[in-house]
Amino acid sequence: MELLQLFILAVVAAPVVEEIVFRGVLYTHLRSASRRLPWFVSCGLSAVVAGVIFAVIHPQGLLFAPVLAGMATGFAIGREWRGSIYASIVAHAVNNAVVLGLNVFVIG
Repeated sequence: MELLQLFILAVVAAPVVEEIVFRGVLYTHLRSASRRLPWFVSCGLSAVVAGVIFAVIHPQGLLFAPVLAGMATGFAIGREWRGSIYASIVAHAVNNAVVLGLNVFVIG
């Protein structure tokens, strides 16, 4: 039962909440604030800033911050490319499912 709860939290709840906050609100705000810059600069800068903030708030520590920031930047690119946060929610959920599945398989 605990594993099911962890799965629901990590694969459903966390991706939905975090993507709404980081790609739905923060990224959109940063894109709006930088709208006078060229499109690719605004998009890239907003994705990286939101990605770094996303990485730093996670409990994995600074060692994993570059990896998390890179993934979050990819989530923002997916959000920009598709025009909605659904792509980033799915990518985030798949990532969390793979990581959780590997941890359960390796650690037990």
